[in-house]
Amino acid sequence: MGRDWAPHYADIYMAKSEKEALYKTALKPHTYYRYLDDIFMVWPHGEKAFYGFLDSLNNREPPTRFKATLNKQKIDLLDTTIYKDPENENGLLTTVFFKPTDTHQLLHKDTFHPKHTFQGILKSQISGLFKIC
Repeated sequence: MGRDWAPHYADIYMAKSEKEALYKTALKPHTYYRYLDDIFMVWPHGEKAFYGFLDSLNNREPPTRFKATLNKQKIDLLDTTIYKDPENENGLLTTVFFKPTDTHQLLHKDTFHPKHTFQGILKSQISGLFKIC
């Protein structure tokens, strides 16, 4: 919605803002990745310090609001669940994440879409599963 350049502007703004915020903070994340409005971060300094870090991000001017989901075992990010490998303390594994509202509906074969569309759906579903897992 809106102008076609707006998402690019928002992405540039967020990149600049987070770079400034991370530079100014004393405690930094071990790992920090952002894809548009989703951030994956590994925070090694404890929960209390994390909430201080989150408050510092949320109290910047102009205001940007961040919401955090903390979990020491697994986290859902985009279409992926990232979880700890039970056999390797430092290892991570991935599996496919489906939102609770996902009904797993694809195009029905009796619709009037071109026949090659159905082969494309199957191919894209399988390749996506292999990439995530």
